[in-house]
Order: sequence, then structure tokens, then C-alpha cells
Amino acid sequence: MAGLRSAMSYTNARDLPEFAELAEFVRVTPLGISENTPHATT
Repeated sequence: MAGLRSAMSYTNARDLPEFAELAEFVRVTPLGISENTPHATT
């Protein structure tokens, strides 16, 4: 439940129906995932 509570706090939702209304699905592509990881610095 901690993950759900954390996600609800990001949207400022007070309950599950409000969270369902405020939540927005964002597709993350494989390129986006690789860009979010640390890059080689050498």
C-alpha cells in the first residue's frame, strides 16, 4: 500500500476515486529508461 499512498500524494488525491480521476498514464519508452540511468563518464 505504500506505493499507492506515495502515488496518491503526487497527485494530491485524498481518496481512490479522486486518484482515479487525477491519475495520468505516461508511456515510458526503452530509450527514455536508458536516458534515466547514469551515463558513463569515462
